[in-house]
Amino acid sequence: MSNPTATDEDRARTCEAMLGSIQIYGNAGDLAMADRFYGSICDTYMRFSTESPLRDTLARSAVAMAHFHGRNGDLDEADEFIDDLRALCAENPDEESLGDLLADALSTQAIHHAQRDEFEKVNEIFCELQVLAGQFPTDVFVQEQFALTAYNLSVGLHAARAADEMYTLYCELLALSARVPLSAGIRSSLGKLMFNLSSLQLYERLEAAQELCVQSRTLAQSHPTEPDLRMQAALSASNLATRLSSLGRLQDALRFYEELVEWTERHPDDTHLREQRVRTARNILVTSDAGWDAETGWRLYRDAASAVATDPENASLREFVGESAHAIWIDAVMRDDVGKAELAYLQLAGLANQYPADASLRGYVDKIRLLRQSRPA
Repeated sequence: MSNPTATDEDRARTCEAMLGSIQIYGNAGDLAMADRFYGSICDTYMRFSTESPLRDTLARSAVAMAHFHGRNGDLDEADEFIDDLRALCAENPDEESLGDLLADALSTQAIHHAQRDEFEKVNEIFCELQVLAGQFPTDVFVQEQFALTAYNLSVGLHAARAADEMYTLYCELLALSARVPLSAGIRSSLGKLMFNLSSLQLYERLEAAQELCVQSRTLAQSHPTEPDLRMQAALSASNLATRLSSLGRLQDALRFYEELVEWTERHPDDTHLREQRVRTARNILVTSDAGWDAETGWRLYRDAASAVATDPENASLREFVGESAHAIWIDAVMRDDVGKAELAYLQLAGLANQYPADASLRGYVDKIRLLRQSRPA
């Protein structure tokens, strides 16, 4: 880099090559060598700082170094590279490309802190991204990273049971999604945050949880090509149906269960939806206070059992069916419906024979067999 005859293009190409070396050594885990190349790029930029291509290469190198050190668990080291990005942004406050890079580095750093349960740090980054989002209100990428960090912050607020603070985040993302309606990334973060908030409200403000569940479903139905929204809405509906059945509100629980049935019929290839549908049927059946009648219970069991035929390699579905059959068998015996109890047992035993390596299914068959043997003749 000390060649006095080097042109601007020469320096730009050389720095790009060093950025490539940073990627190679960083991915290989040799951060010391990556650091050396980064230092060389910094030296070149300090000597020829008026050249914008060098500035952009330095910024991208800083993001790469922050990611590598963050991935390695060296978050303080990562912060030093993010400081370099902050300085570049301060020198060039109108450059959206630099804002994008800073937002990328900050949101990734927030994820690392969230994985360590360091949510005070996440909150600091959220506040910084909030300012950055205001600085670049039309930059979709910056807004998406802000939304993603809001979701990561909500994880900590959920653990602290800070429902009011979570609701404030929810309102902010709801408004942001309305302002940037074409961003699937913002909607994804909104959907996940809504699920976090509704799962917290299940035990504190049940009616609010129901309203959030309805809104989550509406969001997912408005964007049918975004399966992650369906996943969050299905989880919310499943958890709400489970909670309502535990409170003895069976009809309300079945209403949300029927929504899952309708969804799986509309999206027959969505494995996650099918799994949540069967999980919910199982949860209602094994809830002792649900108060389901024999007809409803048998319908839920048959619904769960039929799902296995559509996804025979899904071990979770088979386990749900085993639990459901166990619950139905006990209920049928208590109602003195020996025929239905025996039918549930034989069907479960047949399913276990189809999957001899499935220890969970075999376990439920053995449980029922012991109960059958203990009954008086």
